[in-house]
Amino acid sequence: MYTPPFTVTDEILHLVSEISEHIHVGVNVGINVGINEQRVLDALRADASLSAVKIGQLLGITTRQAERLLASLREKNLIHRVGANKNGHWEIIK
Repeated sequence: MYTPPFTVTDEILHLVSEISEHIHVGVNVGINVGINEQRVLDALRADASLSAVKIGQLLGITTRQAERLLASLREKNLIHRVGANKNGHWEIIK
């Protein structure tokens, strides 16, 4: 069984929860972005090095759903991956 080399701390969960409470979808981004896409953007603002696995854990969604959300945000040119999968980070474009 795979054990990821990280832990999602209560502090991170609290920050994501706190940020999610103050989201006004569409107002913050300016284009059509779904609620979960907005939550992913907020999580990436808090920690740009998050992986799809970590995002899934933070948001309570599957890893595959997190991957789809990241792909959707990339297609909309809202995020861009800089560096390799293991040691890279996300940049929010808009």
